[in-house]
Amino acid sequence: MDIPETFETIKGDQIIDIKISTSVYERLNQFIFEHFPAKDEKHFLELLELIKKEDETSDRLAYHLKTLIYIQSVIEKGAREQGAIKKITESELKERFQNILNTEENQSSPQ
Repeated sequence: MDIPETFETIKGDQIIDIKISTSVYERLNQFIFEHFPAKDEKHFLELLELIKKEDETSDRLAYHLKTLIYIQSVIEKGAREQGAIKKITESELKERFQNILNTEENQSSPQ
């Protein structure tokens, strides 16, 4: 296999317009809640607190979590601008999170 002489990369300080499917957004959410390497819920909340205080550079996980949350918020902003947002109740939201947790528990249980 020949190695190319040049490689493509994105120029610095660019704003990139992209289209992204809802399934990719859902997978990003799933990754954040199921696979982000926080030790536990308390640790996850501590990372969010660092981000809130704009002190995420003091912790590598907080730094990376902020990146994922930023991507998530950009997708949500675009969806809002396009009228692609729907409102759900608190109970529906809790049900979604419970389904995510149940999926995670089922995947980590020995079979």
